[in-house]
Amino acid sequence: MAGSKEIPIRNITAVQFKPAGKTADWVPLVGYLQFSVLGGVEKQGGVFKAVDDENAVAFNPEQQPNFEEVKRYVDSIIDGEPISLSELKFTDPATVEIEQSIWNKPIEINKLKSNLLRTTDSSRELSQEPTVTRKPSRILVAITAIFLGFFGIHKFILGYHREGFILLGITLISMGTLSLFTWLVGLVEGIFYLLKSDRQFQTQYVENKRRWF
Repeated sequence: MAGSKEIPIRNITAVQFKPAGKTADWVPLVGYLQFSVLGGVEKQGGVFKAVDDENAVAFNPEQQPNFEEVKRYVDSIIDGEPISLSELKFTDPATVEIEQSIWNKPIEINKLKSNLLRTTDSSRELSQEPTVTRKPSRILVAITAIFLGFFGIHKFILGYHREGFILLGITLISMGTLSLFTWLVGLVEGIFYLLKSDRQFQTQYVENKRRWF
């Protein structure tokens, strides 16, 4: 994907959700999540048009529960009754511990910065040793991007420190006034990560250093 597109969440007027399914021969069919944007022209024609729509994302049957949660959250904002992010549940068991650590502990910026510096120092030490580098988990990075994208945490996990400090700096310097922008960046990137297979994720974002979207 060349470049990126940012959509203010307040400009989303509707969400169309086409569930994934299977044919009579049990061949998986993708579904899609399509956003109607204020002043925009949405493409018609089902999943084939939605794949080419810049305001839509496609998903397979295994990914559908996660996208149902994304739709539920966006619908709540459209209805004027936003639900808490802590109410969102993702189906991968590996995310349970992540969700608990996010919602059961307060985030302290100074402690967070200290941990990031220690992580950076540890990474430098490990890079000098002839050991196998542990690759970041796709699910971990995706969930962190969706829930903590405005702090740039997922960028630090991927080793993109400059991009991480950009998101963190925008949120802190603006005293939260631009956190919706940085959160939306994290939300879109998190969705992109979920759409990739583990191999695609490792190739594009870890090996080839694809830093944005």
